[in-house]
Amino acid sequence: MKNILSLLLLFTGLTAFSQTSIKTDSVYISGKIENYARYKDSANSVQFIVNDIVLGTQVTHRAKIADNGIYKFSLLKTGPQDVYIQYNNELETVIIAPGQHMQIDFDASKFETSLSFKGDGAKTNTDFKAWKTAFDTESTRLYGTQTVARYRAMATHIKDDDADAYAKYMAMRYTADSLFLANYIKQHKGLDPLFVKWVNTDLKYEVYENLMRFVWMHPRYNGKETTDFTPPESYYSFVKTAELNDPSLSMASKYGGFLAEYVRYLLKDLPTSRTSKDVTNKYAAQPASFAKDVILCQRVAGLLQAKKMDIAKEALVAVNTSVTNADFKNKVTAAYNKAIEQQTNYQAAATAKVNTTPKTEADSLFAKLIGKYPNKVVYIDFWGTWCGPCREEMPNAKLLREKFEGKDVVFLYLGVQSVEKDWKAMIAKLDIKGEHYLLNNNEYAALAEKFQISGIPRYILVDRNGRVFNDNAKRPGDDNLKPEIDALLGAK
Repeated sequence: MKNILSLLLLFTGLTAFSQTSIKTDSVYISGKIENYARYKDSANSVQFIVNDIVLGTQVTHRAKIADNGIYKFSLLKTGPQDVYIQYNNELETVIIAPGQHMQIDFDASKFETSLSFKGDGAKTNTDFKAWKTAFDTESTRLYGTQTVARYRAMATHIKDDDADAYAKYMAMRYTADSLFLANYIKQHKGLDPLFVKWVNTDLKYEVYENLMRFVWMHPRYNGKETTDFTPPESYYSFVKTAELNDPSLSMASKYGGFLAEYVRYLLKDLPTSRTSKDVTNKYAAQPASFAKDVILCQRVAGLLQAKKMDIAKEALVAVNTSVTNADFKNKVTAAYNKAIEQQTNYQAAATAKVNTTPKTEADSLFAKLIGKYPNKVVYIDFWGTWCGPCREEMPNAKLLREKFEGKDVVFLYLGVQSVEKDWKAMIAKLDIKGEHYLLNNNEYAALAEKFQISGIPRYILVDRNGRVFNDNAKRPGDDNLKPEIDALLGAK
């Protein structure tokens, strides 16, 4: 494995920025959209999707577009970061930094190719856009013309390789990418330092993230349990070269992805019979670092999302004791308090029907959808014809519907980002019985912001009084979902 480790150390270039470059300030983005009038009925907003490394979530922000095609958006940001900008189902990446005033213009009819930048960060993003074009061209040369060919090649190796062979493949791929980058930098003088920092971080931690993901994806691709596959200890040699105490690396989403997978490495020596407290204690026992702060905070956030409030409370003690970043502590504590408040408010109104006045277009749309099914428990499934995981879960959805046949449960399927004829054909093909609506882009964008939906499938569970019981509910195949629906059926 030494040769692999050496290859992974090539061209890292991750010391250009010190940790002192991190600061907190607002980012202001505005822009003008050409040809907007042709699309405003179907796409009247620009979405910005931001990875929150502290809570391990993606936060969706929506900027409404005025009739003249102008939009404005701002958010508080700590440190530079790549974020997604989305319009009319098309997605691109931009790099932002605190204190910037940036103008991002584009043509509504050709969003991906027409993005242009002015003001702060223009050089960073212009360099990034040119690099992406060059890298895509090189990927096409190496892997083929299909957009996802690069990723399919890696998926083949994940399935077919053993641990050592996969590590060698990823090292070879990283070496090729790094050499291409080194030559690109040599040929393009005066590249923005922030872009150079980002691209080096992105390339390196894409490899590290995928090396970590192999540990569970390889058995999954081969129809086995993750517990049936254990790589040799030498496989993890790359972990020793990962930087765990440099918050500036969080500018690249791939670094956050690596930290999310890094916990598997920390837990690999714990027995399968471990308790939740064992997991938290393992995280808390790590040496002080930025990574430790992140994984402990994400531990609490994950437990809150799973509605495991008592365990989350225990983990919050570990955060307050072991996390050194005061802002992180405050953010996680606020998330915990918000979750407790939501739970308290829900329980306090359990015997009464609570009517609230819709405050936003998303509230109005959601109330209109749910209002069609009074005194029913509603299980909402956001899905799309193009979404593989959505389709894979439909057999489980059918079994779930059969379990509640004849009971006061409505299965509401909201199709998103799908062509109507394909949507109708897929409903028939997969035998998806239930209530169906095809959301247009504007409707989905509004609900995505309301419920912070950054990807599908996504499920929401609503009680008999039309109140959201869980806005990130369990999937149909989860054995713990049925008892929750049973409990809501019993609460009248």
